Amino acid sequence: MQRPGTGKKRALYLALACLGVLGLYWLKNLADINLFRHFSLHRYFPFSLLQHDKVILQPRGTVAVKEDFETLLPVPAPWHKLSTNRPRKVQVDYELADDGSRRLVVTSQHEGWWHISHRYALAVEPGDTFTLAGTLWQESAGGYGQLQVSAVDAGGNVMERGMWAIEAGVQGQFQRVEKVFTVPPGVSRIMLRVAGRGAGRFKFDDLSLEPGAVQTRK
Repeated sequence: MQRPGTGKKRALYLALACLGVLGLYWLKNLADINLFRHFSLHRYFPFSLLQHDKVILQPRGTVAVKEDFETLLPVPAPWHKLSTNRPRKVQVDYELADDGSRRLVVTSQHEGWWHISHRYALAVEPGDTFTLAGTLWQESAGGYGQLQVSAVDAGGNVMERGMWAIEAGVQGQFQRVEKVFTVPPGVSRIMLRVAGRGAGRFKFDDLSLEPGAVQTRK
């Protein structure tokens, strides 16, 4: 014979367990942790409600975007997930440099496109000057991997993806590359991203998008 209240306790424990699972899933999304490379629960209810894919708006001024990939579990994750037309053909990973620091590595096995966008959208005005810089490496026959800045208008529409871009000028060697640019009329926000096309291996480290004409280290 079942004791009075046993069913209610079981229902309560089950509800708490479900909330715990959803809470852990939400934290996993904040930290952008993928447990399985080619499978995700994000397409299914209720996990679809817990996705962290919003853009983080930043006011105009001295806000800079800097990324050295040293933080193992940043919360919230500063980057969106990889976007590509062939997800099984593009792999995102990290490797350790000789000094122990980490860098981002993208390996593409197809001729299509891929990109990973930063969540920060920096408010700008026409005439503002920025410096785009990064330590870049690529090995590709006919492809490319770039550090890009996309331009967004006042309505939130992307005017041009990769309006400004830099990439390594030689194959198989790390290069410190930088570019100073001025925001043209019509642009209200800018967003950093790494992007590429074609088969190859591409590495990124010490990325930055800073206001002004900044002299970076070589």
